[in-house]
Amino acid sequence: PAPGAADAPGAAEAPAPGADAAPGAAEACGAAEAPVPVLVPVPVLAGSLNPTTRSRIWSSDVIEPTVETGMLVVDEEIWPDGIVRLFALRTPVTCATETPASASFCGSSVTTMRWSRPPESMAAIHSRPKHLPHELSKASNNVDMTPLQRFAAYDAGKPIDRLPTVPVLTNTTARVIGARVSEFAGNAALTAHGQIQAYRLFGYDVIRVMNDLFFMAEAMGAKVRHPIDETAYLDEPALKSRSDIDSLNPAHPQKAWQLRSLLEATEIILDRVGSEVPVTVGVVCPFTNSSHLVGANQLARLTLKDPAAVHRLCRISLEAALAYAEAILDLGATPSLTEPMGSGSVISPRAFDEFVLPYLKPLTQLVHSRNKKVTLHICGDTSHVWNSMVDAGADCISIDDEANLHDAKHAVGEHVRLMGNVRPASIMLQGSPSDVREAVFDCIALAHDNPRGYIIAAGCSLPTETPFANIWAMLDAAHEIGFPVNLPGIPRIDSA
Repeated sequence: PAPGAADAPGAAEAPAPGADAAPGAAEACGAAEAPVPVLVPVPVLAGSLNPTTRSRIWSSDVIEPTVETGMLVVDEEIWPDGIVRLFALRTPVTCATETPASASFCGSSVTTMRWSRPPESMAAIHSRPKHLPHELSKASNNVDMTPLQRFAAYDAGKPIDRLPTVPVLTNTTARVIGARVSEFAGNAALTAHGQIQAYRLFGYDVIRVMNDLFFMAEAMGAKVRHPIDETAYLDEPALKSRSDIDSLNPAHPQKAWQLRSLLEATEIILDRVGSEVPVTVGVVCPFTNSSHLVGANQLARLTLKDPAAVHRLCRISLEAALAYAEAILDLGATPSLTEPMGSGSVISPRAFDEFVLPYLKPLTQLVHSRNKKVTLHICGDTSHVWNSMVDAGADCISIDDEANLHDAKHAVGEHVRLMGNVRPASIMLQGSPSDVREAVFDCIALAHDNPRGYIIAAGCSLPTETPFANIWAMLDAAHEIGFPVNLPGIPRIDSA
């Protein structure tokens, strides 16, 4: 611990979420003996400041000093005793302070420090860093309604401040809290912390707990590679041949660490913010999970050569998905269904109706039996299976950027809510805030009058390195237009 940390109340307690004791993390170089001033962490634009590689950083007597450390800052909601513990991570973190501070840190070696007084608030976590470009408005932080209030009013046809907006963050939350993506694996507290802080930072309308598409297959024997700071990927399917199918066992949500960790994270999130924002949990649907069990190419071949084998795989995957979905519902969260291998870019509409649709219906029926609504996302061009997605029981379908919102509105808008479809890569990742604003306006122009409603969203999960400015730009655009919409060229409509 740092000098003077040993006598801090609770200093010997368990580490903060995701914190691993870094080698040599036993001392801080040059830290003051007296309690240091309050350090209020403010996340910064990705890439705007570089983490330090120097052994000592001083921050003193400036209006907005930056303190570059290798530490995770945990707020008073996790440590309500007034002690802020900074635990070493393997990833350096850059944060700004609202109060001038004078302290020196040795890379990633500080493990514990003390507040000079109990924190009065962590308002900075909820607001934008003061050093952001002036042209970024503060609209997304002028919250008139909570997300739950906004959805309830929207569903009832009552006035709302803006359309519901969901950027779809997964591993981008690692950038918010300064963690590495791989540190989320099996770490419920860190996963929850990232999701909560990202929600508070951006103010969007749905939290979705999901780090990758392979957790279910991994729990059933697939080998999944977890790069240090990138999204996990399938390294080797669970099965060598179709003859091994009968040896498969469905994953159990309370026995498989992959599922249990996500459920525990969900429980933490619900406890902290579940009274204000919908909390959903991604469920990988049977056909996609089957592709992770035998490999996508092998599954495609089996649909032609051995359909019975595909159905056996899907039945086992369905059993696992139902158990996981039921555990999610038992917590009070909502399963969010994702079936990327059902894409029209991958299989034909006939194959969809044979191998995908029959295994989606039991999942939607389970969710409906608990008085919850179903959102179904399928990647790629889904225009040929929109009616089948409706038939599966979806209440809202998430439209990928390869499809057209206007066409979807006219094809199935009388039956389902639409969600999407700002391009996650070319616009959200690579574009500018003005590009995002224009793309959001385009989507609203196409779908704001969908009969069953519309949610502004990215076409798929955001890439990890999506600039914070672009996420704020999506929320700002939603606030700028408001609801009823106020967009040039679009007649203003009544919310009812």
